[in-house]
Amino acid sequence: MIKSPNLPGYLDYRPDGRYLRVWCAWCVEWHCCRAGDLRPAHITHTVGQCYAPDSPYRAGYGITVSLAPFDAVVRSVREATAADRKAIVAGRIDPAIAALRAQRPREELML
Repeated sequence: MIKSPNLPGYLDYRPDGRYLRVWCAWCVEWHCCRAGDLRPAHITHTVGQCYAPDSPYRAGYGITVSLAPFDAVVRSVREATAADRKAIVAGRIDPAIAALRAQRPREELML
């Protein structure tokens, strides 16, 4: 049995509900799902949302809900542009995309 990665998730409070945001270092963007009744320190699992062909997250991953809210970490990383996403899908990982992939949300670095 392959063990799925476990990533930190950040609660995001919106007028239409609560969401759980997870930073994906492979497609260099925030994955999102409904948070339901999840609270900090809860552990959950989700199906893969990553489009990067080399991502270990494609089969799904575990999520540990962080104490830090999404608003506290969202600006600590820069998401891929449309051109970056096209290159990632095509498997063209140049040094600029590698640098984007090396980013981690500020709170995650404190773990």
